[in-house]
Amino acid sequence: MRCTGTNANPPRGPLQLSENDPRPRARRARHLTAIGRICWWGAFPKRAGSNDLYQVYGNLLIDNPREALFQGSGRISFHDNVLIGGEPAAAVFRDHDLALKLAEVFDNRIYSPHTAIEFGSPARQGQSVFGNVIFAETPITGLVHGESGNIALEPVRAVERSALPQ
Repeated sequence: MRCTGTNANPPRGPLQLSENDPRPRARRARHLTAIGRICWWGAFPKRAGSNDLYQVYGNLLIDNPREALFQGSGRISFHDNVLIGGEPAAAVFRDHDLALKLAEVFDNRIYSPHTAIEFGSPARQGQSVFGNVIFAETPITGLVHGESGNIALEPVRAVERSALPQ
């Protein structure tokens, strides 16, 4: 995980658990990556770091049958990532442990049998989604404005896992 900002405290890497892992916790896999207070020193508006822009880029996030591959809140620039899979969406931007303040989502490659990018909350300081290549049943949801130049291709149909080649 690459996360940059004035006071960035990047996560040590995404937690990736497999359906085949014998450990009980592995069968309850969560989102691969969540950014918010995990990468946020200035949780209060007047503290240092509260206006940092965290850039999440250059990541490959693959398959989580239970939750989104990426969930973000705060001030985020999410770009140049490849996402494959995710339930109910590959990337979700919403209020979580922090309010969603700014969301810039661009130049990503997303393949999802459901929703590629979901905005569960409005970004208070602005949001923009552009230059993404998306293969998904529903390319983008919850975005009121700021969407342009995305390439959304043929809808993807959900495939039963048992039908996939082994």
